[in-house]
Amino acid sequence: MKTTKFFLIVALISFATLNFSQPNDGNRDAVVKITLSSAMHNPGLNKALHEQLDSGFLDQTGTADRLISTRATYRGVVYMVFGTYAEWRLFFSVELDDPIPET
Repeated sequence: MKTTKFFLIVALISFATLNFSQPNDGNRDAVVKITLSSAMHNPGLNKALHEQLDSGFLDQTGTADRLISTRATYRGVVYMVFGTYAEWRLFFSVELDDPIPET
């Protein structure tokens, strides 16, 4: 019985040590949710969206009366950007150097 308790304690300590030894970044799974109109006002994020997305994903979304969301990475942060079909069409029709239209 003493041997069994000893091995259980050793197993518990080993398990706890392994869990504490893993890297733990609190932001590893964090996703920033932002509207498309707000993302368009951030030049770096706007450029990253243009580089990472293609307007073809709008054709696969189905109806145009709901919010459409997608993910993009900018400076190591994952952004979930959402907007209406009309906002996404406007986003893809505007060139990067053009001024941002008011919606």
